[in-house]
Amino acid sequence: MRADHTVDRVGQVVEQVEPVGDLDRGRCAFGVAAGPVPADHLGAGVGLQPGGEAGGTPVRQQIDRAAGVRADNILPVMRRDGVVAAVVQQLDLVSTALDTRKLAGLNRRIEADHAAPADVAQEFAAANGLTKKVDLRITYGLTIGTTGLPEQQVVAHLYRISLEAAGYRTTVRTLADRAALHVALTSGSVTLAPEYTGSYAAFLNDRARGEFAHACSGTATVLGGPAECPAGFPCRQSLADVYALRPGAFTELPDRGPAARAALTGGTVSLALISSSDPAFA
Repeated sequence: MRADHTVDRVGQVVEQVEPVGDLDRGRCAFGVAAGPVPADHLGAGVGLQPGGEAGGTPVRQQIDRAAGVRADNILPVMRRDGVVAAVVQQLDLVSTALDTRKLAGLNRRIEADHAAPADVAQEFAAANGLTKKVDLRITYGLTIGTTGLPEQQVVAHLYRISLEAAGYRTTVRTLADRAALHVALTSGSVTLAPEYTGSYAAFLNDRARGEFAHACSGTATVLGGPAECPAGFPCRQSLADVYALRPGAFTELPDRGPAARAALTGGTVSLALISSSDPAFA
């Protein structure tokens, strides 16, 4: 069983937000139905937000639940300061020209013929009208990131070729792995990169959980919840199992609503069990 590899239009934007590690322990709230960390609400140094067409789908919704396989559609992940209409337009040209079958053919050229990803991309671009010049009078440059994965490199070079046709000065920068590429995107040394929706969402979820655990664990952290929380209720143990988060102390609270909110805002607990449908979230 294979993951679905399609090339999507611009759909996610990377922007810097407050890292979880900078949060004080009094703000470590969680919900009953927290589940996986949504890709559009991460605090792992960056956040992903739907971009491109209105009503874009958050990365986590790209999971192919019926097949039990993560859907790894390829799409450009971009810094918000790199998103302008002309860039989106040129990247969408690549997404329109390239599908799963064609991408498999490009991969075959690399594997069977030992062709360089940049050369394979150039041939495909020339055959599919991606080298057609568009006079947009653009003078600034963009850096496109990729890892050493040949398929990802091909798509990165297709982005480069399409953007250069519009007048952009581009550089393709190869990073050691996804973690290094993520750092480059966050720091601004890379403007955009082709990424795999499911795998990147999983990477960000794992990163968010790790930073959440680091920020909110320890002897100074007080967990507030119902009396059954420390024992069998899916509360304290779930925090350890899912987030590797281990509070130092526990305070019993009479409810998961007003009392929990008051304890959090008053600073008597660091974390509290609050219903995800609590009126405070309305």
